[in-house]
Amino acid sequence: MEAATVWLKAIHVSTILIWAAGLFYLPGLFAAHHVRTGEHFRRLRLMTRLTYLGVTSPAAILAIVSGGALIYVNDAYGGWLVVKLTLVGMMMGFHILCGHMVDKLRSGPAMWSPAAQRALMVVPALLIPGILVMVLGKPI
Repeated sequence: MEAATVWLKAIHVSTILIWAAGLFYLPGLFAAHHVRTGEHFRRLRLMTRLTYLGVTSPAAILAIVSGGALIYVNDAYGGWLVVKLTLVGMMMGFHILCGHMVDKLRSGPAMWSPAAQRALMVVPALLIPGILVMVLGKPI
């Protein structure tokens, strides 16, 4: 394996870990916004925006770009890749939903109850293992 491919894989796996961690963490932050006054709320709102814009979004972009480069470099195609990219597309959709929620929390009340927002943690908990099964097992 070429050194460039090893570096691409390292970047891809590292940024996926960061992206996934952010997608697990954000619903918990959303749920904590039920108190809307005081210094605690201001810091929580700042932390939520920083997590989304400063950590999770850059990691998502790097994960997607490095993944695309790996597909090109390795000439990797097959049924497993179609399923994996579909799941990644769903993960991107969830990421966009989180961005919408970050923006909504900045300007108004929470969209859902704290329990419903915590329940959103199930989305990455289902998508990520599905992606791993496709990549590591290549069952299709």
